[in-house]
Amino acid sequence: MDRQSPSGAIRRLVTGVAIVIAVILAIGGLAAIGALVLAVIAASNYGSNK
Repeated sequence: MDRQSPSGAIRRLVTGVAIVIAVILAIGGLAAIGALVLAVIAASNYGSNK
């Protein structure tokens, strides 16, 4: 417990990686939801125009 810098660095690294993964998942999720909504709107417009 006296040498706290290695564990602190590892904890900081893990926290950074977790934040990066969370951001990527959030952006990917929003992009997927947006694409899904656009696809539904495009499909409904295409179907109603025909």
